Amino acid sequence: MTKKRPAAAAGTGGFTLLEVLVAIALLAIALTVVFELFSGSLRTIRASEDYLNAAWEGEVSLQRVLNDDNLQAGTFTEVTVNGYRIETTVSEVMGRETDSLPYRAMEIGLAVKWRKGSTEKVTYLKTVKLVNKHRQDGTVGHKTGR
Repeated sequence: MTKKRPAAAAGTGGFTLLEVLVAIALLAIALTVVFELFSGSLRTIRASEDYLNAAWEGEVSLQRVLNDDNLQAGTFTEVTVNGYRIETTVSEVMGRETDSLPYRAMEIGLAVKWRKGSTEKVTYLKTVKLVNKHRQDGTVGHKTGR
């Protein structure tokens, strides 16, 4: 004679309600973490794009200053069509070191500023250019003893 199982024992192969709820909660937590990482990456990409555009605007302005053959010390500001404010400072550096040379060293610094929401963002560019010294008598460079 074979023994029959009780009816309650026949359904033990499935999941309980508590197990299903725990699995759904774990899935929700995992999806939340993944979506948060994804949105953080998108924010970082947008910020990188802003800084890249600002650096590009600064580079264009810097090239205009570098192409100026009559570069003089001073500070000036410009606003680009894209809304970037570029503050340029030109100053002579290494004066004593270049006294005997036909050139003077000019440091060019740019601060590129823009608004993103309620905050102001800024990035900086800096370089040095050698410029011919212009003499009072109209000659350029350092006089030799000849």
